[in-house]
Amino acid sequence: MTTGAKEEYNMNVEQIKYQTCPYDQEEAILLVDPETESMPDTDEDGDLQYYCPAGHHTFSLDEDN
Repeated sequence: MTTGAKEEYNMNVEQIKYQTCPYDQEEAILLVDPETESMPDTDEDGDLQYYCPAGHHTFSLDEDN
């Protein structure tokens, strides 16, 4: 990966790193693969998964809806 590609990847991760939880409107953080610590976790549909520390729950974010 070139330096420019790494910077673009890091910028894209920063844009999706946090989302508002649909259950309690608190800040949730993107879950990542514990082995690579860089690849986002996805559900069976390929949607990004987030963890809400305020409510202690996870949810998927469907970008198509």
